[in-house]
Amino acid sequence: MSIDQIPGIQFIPTNHRCYEFALDFAVASCAIGRYIGAYHGRSVATFAPHTENGAPQYPTAAFAGLASGKNLELVPHDILTNVFNRDMRTGQIPYLVKPTFDQITGDSTVAVAQVLEGLAQSMFTRYWETNLDLIESTHGKRKCNQWPAVLQFAAVIRDAMSHGGSIHMFPSILPVSHFGLNYSQADNGRKVIHNDMSCGDIFFLMLDADAAF
Repeated sequence: MSIDQIPGIQFIPTNHRCYEFALDFAVASCAIGRYIGAYHGRSVATFAPHTENGAPQYPTAAFAGLASGKNLELVPHDILTNVFNRDMRTGQIPYLVKPTFDQITGDSTVAVAQVLEGLAQSMFTRYWETNLDLIESTHGKRKCNQWPAVLQFAAVIRDAMSHGGSIHMFPSILPVSHFGLNYSQADNGRKVIHNDMSCGDIFFLMLDADAAF
């Protein structure tokens, strides 16, 4: 079974606006994930497929989605091979969306989660700033309050990323909602990155925002 035959597999193609940012996140976070294993005294292995019952099985890197209810599993073998062995930033990024997240006790710490969330914030911030002009040319300036709801929410989260992960809404910003989360000026100072939103949520928010312009 090849990667594209994995049930439920989805791909971010190379021409997608999110591609280069998602690729950097995938490569860096998966590398850290394997390094965590080394710190816990485990053998460090690649994400290369192994054979079970005559068919290849692909190891994944999993990220919880606290708010979205969508948990991310990257299938990174091919893109890691391209980057590390072939000096190529190419190849579709395969991923799965899972309804549950299996927390493995003892394999990580809160500090590791925050490091990975930092990588996810970098991914989202770079994506957002690269595409802000296009968002504005499509929907007008943010202050006009004509953006789709998901972009209004994404803008608030982007602002939070510039304020230590905490909500920072000016009086002109209307309340926002997405993933069942609701924020207004009354939430100013609330730390939302890590407490409300984790890596999986940031990844899927980027894809949701991208589909809105």
